[in-house]
Amino acid sequence: MRFLAFAKLFILIGALAVVIQIMRFTSPNAVARFLATIGIETGGSTSSPGFHPSSGVASPDLTPLNICPTRIHAISWSDGRVIQESKEGMRVEWKAGEPVPHEIGAIEMEKWLSRHCQIEVEPKKLAAGESINFKPLFKVQYIDQASMELFRSDSGLYRFGEKVFTSLDLNRAIGELTEVASFTKPANAP
Repeated sequence: MRFLAFAKLFILIGALAVVIQIMRFTSPNAVARFLATIGIETGGSTSSPGFHPSSGVASPDLTPLNICPTRIHAISWSDGRVIQESKEGMRVEWKAGEPVPHEIGAIEMEKWLSRHCQIEVEPKKLAAGESINFKPLFKVQYIDQASMELFRSDSGLYRFGEKVFTSLDLNRAIGELTEVASFTKPANAP
């Protein structure tokens, strides 16, 4: 009986030593190559946590844009609609207002956040002196009190911070968010 306990302990210590050695010599590129070999697309960027599923055929024109540098607390549309997180103890609720607030599914909202905090965009460079009339679409408010506003032009260009881009991924995300929030008015997406 004692021998069996010592053998198990010896095997566990040996396995731990092997794992430590593997971790010392493994790079993020090696992990990505291994995952690609077994058919898992990692997507995303090095600045974004976790693995992001590929949204289709990769295009060299598309780049990832992380719209969640920290947790999103609220999204406020320019037309007055709002989606906001509230906490009561350990319970997290999401409410949507149009203008009367109603509770929306916390799990559905968390799934939306996990799918769309990083979106694929096609960056656009504006010509020197080119002026585009961007209108506010919505403001994203984060838990650290910071906020950023998303703007859209009539031609379908978006501006988020200093980045100007087009994005089918963002168009889909806005449509899904409108469904999750059960807004009765159509989304103000293109």
